[in-house]
Amino acid sequence: MLLTAPSTTPSDLEGSPGFDASATNREATVDTSSSVDYTGYEGIDWNRLSGYCIRKHRRRQRTGWVWEYGFDIEKDGSGRRFWLCKECHAKKATTTHMYDAASTSQANSHMEDVHRTNRDGPMSPQRKKQRTLFDMASLDSHRPKDQALMNAFIASFDPLHFQNLLIRWVACDNVPFHKLESPYFRELMEYVNSAIIESGSLPTHSTIREWIIRSFDRHKGVVTELLGRSLSRINISFDGWSSRKFTSLLGLTVHFLDDEGNFRTFLLGLPQIEGRHTGENLADRVSEIIHEYGLEDCIGYFVTDNAESNDTCLEDLGVEFGFNKQHRRLRCCGHIINLVARSILFGADPDAFEEDCQAHKEIRDEMKLWRSKGPIGKLHNIVHWVQRSGQRIEKLHKLQLIENTALNLEDKTTYDVISDNATRWNSSEAMMQRGYHLRNTLDSMVQAEVTEWNQYVARRTQNGTKPMPKKSRKKPAIVDDKMSVEDWSVIAEYLTILKPLKIATKRLEGRPKEGKFGAIWEVLLTMEWLLKILEESKLKHERDEEPYLRIGCNLGWMKLDQYYSLTEDSPAYLAALVLHPAFRWSTVESQWADHPEWLVRGKAAVQGLWEEYRNLPVEQDTIPEQPTIATKTTDLDDFMASVRKLGTQSAPLLSAVRDEYAEWVATTDPGDCLVENPIQYWLLRRRQFPRLSRMAIDLFSIPAMSSEPERIFSLAGQMVTSQRGRLRADIIGAAQCLSSWEKSGAIQISK
Repeated sequence: MLLTAPSTTPSDLEGSPGFDASATNREATVDTSSSVDYTGYEGIDWNRLSGYCIRKHRRRQRTGWVWEYGFDIEKDGSGRRFWLCKECHAKKATTTHMYDAASTSQANSHMEDVHRTNRDGPMSPQRKKQRTLFDMASLDSHRPKDQALMNAFIASFDPLHFQNLLIRWVACDNVPFHKLESPYFRELMEYVNSAIIESGSLPTHSTIREWIIRSFDRHKGVVTELLGRSLSRINISFDGWSSRKFTSLLGLTVHFLDDEGNFRTFLLGLPQIEGRHTGENLADRVSEIIHEYGLEDCIGYFVTDNAESNDTCLEDLGVEFGFNKQHRRLRCCGHIINLVARSILFGADPDAFEEDCQAHKEIRDEMKLWRSKGPIGKLHNIVHWVQRSGQRIEKLHKLQLIENTALNLEDKTTYDVISDNATRWNSSEAMMQRGYHLRNTLDSMVQAEVTEWNQYVARRTQNGTKPMPKKSRKKPAIVDDKMSVEDWSVIAEYLTILKPLKIATKRLEGRPKEGKFGAIWEVLLTMEWLLKILEESKLKHERDEEPYLRIGCNLGWMKLDQYYSLTEDSPAYLAALVLHPAFRWSTVESQWADHPEWLVRGKAAVQGLWEEYRNLPVEQDTIPEQPTIATKTTDLDDFMASVRKLGTQSAPLLSAVRDEYAEWVATTDPGDCLVENPIQYWLLRRRQFPRLSRMAIDLFSIPAMSSEPERIFSLAGQMVTSQRGRLRADIIGAAQCLSSWEKSGAIQISK
C-alpha cells in the first residue's frame, strides 16, 4: 500500500523477498570480456543495480514518451521489466526510483511530480516536492512500527470534517473560490498534512460553490427548527442593496428570543429583486422567505426605513398574512436620525441637494453648489481639493509636522483629511471633526493659494490701476473657500449639535441582547431627549446673524417632531416603554403631562394591544436569570436614569380587575426601578403573568433600527468585489446566510 505520494515510493526492488539493501552498495562482478551493446544505457551505474541487467532483445519498439527519461532494465533474466529514472539514478538518489514497466502510469506521475515534465516537455515552473511530516520524522513505511504510526496518522484525517471547516472559512471570511486552486495554498496544506492533497479534499472553485449550496440547504432545516421553537414572535427587518453586478438584492434579517431566552438576530435571505423596487416586488420576495421558513403564524413586527415602497409592501403582506399594517410597521430610528441630521446640515430639501451633488458637473460648478451651504460646504471643498492632489496631501503632512515640532508635542502623528458625502450625515460629522482638528494646517494651505492669486492680480492690474486683461488665468475656485474664524466657530457648533445624534445612533444601532442598547422601548425616550436638546439649540441660535445654524436647528426639530408623531401609529413603542418595570406608566405620565390627550390615546392603544394576548393559551415554564454587566454611561443614559425613578414613586392600589395587564399595572416593587434587563425580568415572571410576559417578550425582542441588513450588505460587499463579477445571486445568498448563521450561533458548520 502506498502511504506517500508516488514520487517518494520505493521501488518493489527493495520490497522483494530476500532482497539485501546493502548489496546495492557492494561491488558487482560484471563480465566485460565480450562485446556488449550498451546503447541507450549510457551513464548507468550497474554496481548499484545488483540482480538487474539490460533488457533482452525487443521484438517491437518501446512506445510512450516516458522511456526517453528512463532506462529499460530487467530483473534476474526473468523477463520482468522496470523503468529506472535516469535523472534520479545519475544524482544517486537515496530512494531507487524504479517502477514496473507493465504500466507506465507510475513513471508518468514521477516525471510530472518530481521533474515537472510531461509528454509535451517541460511543464510550467511549480513548487518543489513538499517534505511531508513523515519525511521530517524520518519515518519509513517498511519498518513495522513506523508503518503503524503512519497508518494511524493518515486514518486520523477526516475528509468530511475538513470539508466543513473549509466551507466555514470560505463563507465566513469571504474567501474567493479560486484561491483554493492556488499552488501556494495547496503546498501549504500539503505541508500541514499530505493526506489533504492525496485524499482529494481540496476542491476547485466550482466544487466549493456546490459544497456551500449543499451546506446551506442542509442547515436550513436547523434554522427553521430554531425559529419554530422561539419564545417570541419573529420580527423582521429588510432593505435593498445594489451589488456591482445585480440590479438589487433584498437583505432580510430576523430578530427573536430563542427557546433558551437568548436574543437572536441573523440573515434569513438575500434574494435578487427583479425589476424596480416597487412595494409589490418587495412583498413577493419577503413572502417567499416567510413561507420558506414556515413563519406564517409567528410574524412579529417589521422595522424598515421610511420609503413609500415599504408602506405598499407591508400593506400587501398584511392582507396576505392577516395583520394590521399600521400597527406592525415600525420605522428605523437610525434612518430618522439621519434625516434629522441632514436637515440640520443641508436645509429643507437634502434629497434635492444630494441629487444635485451626484449629477455630473465641472469641479468649479460643484464647488459653487457646496459653497452655497455655508461653512460646511466650504470645508467640504477644501477637503476634496486637498485629496485631488498628491502634492497637496504631502504638504498637509509636512505642515502638521512643522506645527507639532513648534508646539513641542510628544505625539507628532499626522493625519489625512476625511471626505464626506451628502447621503450620510455621519460622514459630514467625521469630516468636520477632522477638519476642525487640522484647521491651522488647512488655513495655511488655502491662504497660500489666496496670497498667490492676489499677487498675480496685482501684477496683471499694476496694483489695481488697470483692469484685468481678458487673457488672464481663471481665479482658483479654492480661493473663495477660505475659512474665517467665524466659519470655524460654526463648524464647532455643528459638532456640538450633532453629538447627541451620534450618541443616540450609537445606542440604538446595537443588538438588544439584554433588552437595551437597540431595543424598541428606548425610541420614545431617545426622541424626547433629542427634541429637548434641539429645542435648546433653537433658542441659542434664534438671533444669529448667519442663517445656517438658526435654520438648521429649526428644520431638524421639525423633522424629528414629524416622526415622533408617527410613532403613535403603532402601540408597540409606548407598550414596550410601559412594560419596562423601571419606567411604567408613571414615567409616560410625567413626560406627557402637558399633553393629556396623548395619554388618553396612548392608554387606549396599549389596552388594544393587550386584548390580542389576553386569551392566548400559555405554557408554564421559567428561565433562570442571568447576571447583568455594568457599562459606561452617556448623557442619554443619565436622562433615562432620571426619568425611570418616576416609575415606582407612585402606583395606584390593586384593582379588582383580574386580568394580568391590569394587575401588573396596579402593583409595583421598590426594586423595579433598578431593573436593567427587562427580558430577564419578564422571563422570570412567566408563571405569574404568562400572557403579559408573552406580550412583553414579543416587544422587547424588536430592534430600534434596521441596522442588521446594512451590516450584512457591508459583508456582502467584501464578497462581491470587482474581481468576482461572475458570482450568482444564489451563491451570494447561501454564503452570506451560512456566515450569519455561524457567527450568530444558530448553526455550527464544522459539526
